[in-house]
Amino acid sequence: MYAEDTRRGTVTVIDVTDVTAPSVVQVAHPVNEKSSDLLAITGTAAMIGSPASPSPEPAPQSVRIVSFADPGHPQIAREFTGVTAVGNDSGRNLIFLANPEGIWILSKQPAEDPAAAKAYQNDVIYDH
Repeated sequence: MYAEDTRRGTVTVIDVTDVTAPSVVQVAHPVNEKSSDLLAITGTAAMIGSPASPSPEPAPQSVRIVSFADPGHPQIAREFTGVTAVGNDSGRNLIFLANPEGIWILSKQPAEDPAAAKAYQNDVIYDH
């Protein structure tokens, strides 16, 4: 994964192979008014290209994680404000968020559905 800081003129490459211990490598890169795209990373080399037209910086947004443990009263479990980038690694069920506090690596895990669990238990007990 990479994060571009246009104010500082750097690109930070983050190895998230082990999400419990991400490894950060700061790569100096002269960022101009045109945003750059990371084309490939192999070992310690990164290939970065600039698009023909500049792209505007994304407007910050908020991302909320909502708990439905009590379906009648959902609650916000965590809120990330000022989010400017969101990435998805569907192969490992990860979501990456970037905000002024840093880069967050979230693990997607399916929530249990109490009604489905009860129906399954009922099916196992009474239908078999």
